[in-house]
Amino acid sequence: MKHLSTTKAADIVRLAAVSHDEYRQRHPGNRIIGGVELKALILEPDSQEEIAFVEAMRALSDDELLDLVALMCVGRGEHVEDPDDPESIREAFEGHVHSFSKDSHKELLDYISGKGAVIHRYLARGLDRVRHAFQ
Repeated sequence: MKHLSTTKAADIVRLAAVSHDEYRQRHPGNRIIGGVELKALILEPDSQEEIAFVEAMRALSDDELLDLVALMCVGRGEHVEDPDDPESIREAFEGHVHSFSKDSHKELLDYISGKGAVIHRYLARGLDRVRHAFQ
């Protein structure tokens, strides 16, 4: 990664995991919810953990956020030919940086925020892969 330090990325990965864990504690189970429950969920205020996670991403520079989006994409396995090959990971990462390079800070935040339910997994996996590839 060129702009986002692995330390800062690890902090954001931790915040994403804490936010997800807190959400799962408030909303256990994998079940279909009814309309009343859905409305309550939509109107529910964000938790302190979610706010901390989002604010940490908002505080990133444009270049750092671009690296974070690329890291997330690598964590999803997008364009990673071989997840065990550092060169494959680096190529995928750089490809994502290039693909998203014209997006604004808001567009990058919207993109990454749209992966809310599983973002903690994508970021953690991406960080592991990027650490391996860029060491």
